[in-house]
Amino acid sequence: MATMEQLLATLEAPRQEKVASEAPKADAPLKDALETALKGNEKKAEEKNPVDDLLKVASDLAEQEKASEVKEAALCGAAFADAAIQRFAAFDAQMKTAAAQGYDAAQAAVDPQEKLAADYQAGEAVALQEIQTAAMEEFLKGAAETEVLLDSAQGQK
Repeated sequence: MATMEQLLATLEAPRQEKVASEAPKADAPLKDALETALKGNEKKAEEKNPVDDLLKVASDLAEQEKASEVKEAALCGAAFADAAIQRFAAFDAQMKTAAAQGYDAAQAAVDPQEKLAADYQAGEAVALQEIQTAAMEEFLKGAAETEVLLDSAQGQK
């Protein structure tokens, strides 16, 4: 088989007078190169696999899906940021209003559940204080009774 280098060498060689008997010899490298090129194309056509085509389609679909997910995430992030900024602005306006009205007026404007939670915490603190006081009184009563019992037990000995 003739390679491209051999063909180029044949074309670049000094020209000689052609004789009818030599013509087929000069065409032989060209025919070999042409046959090699045609066989290479046939091999490429045979080597093409439908699985490769499916993999390429799947890869393209995956890239498109990823791009759409990235775009969706960007939109969700923008919506979240807008909502957060809106909430911060509302909170800021509420705080400015509360500061302008004063503490008592602002306390009245507090959400009822927050007020309930504050009342619960205050009540819890009072209840704990009462429990501690009652426990201390009972402990002291028990200590006094124990002392009386110990004294009477020593007196009986």
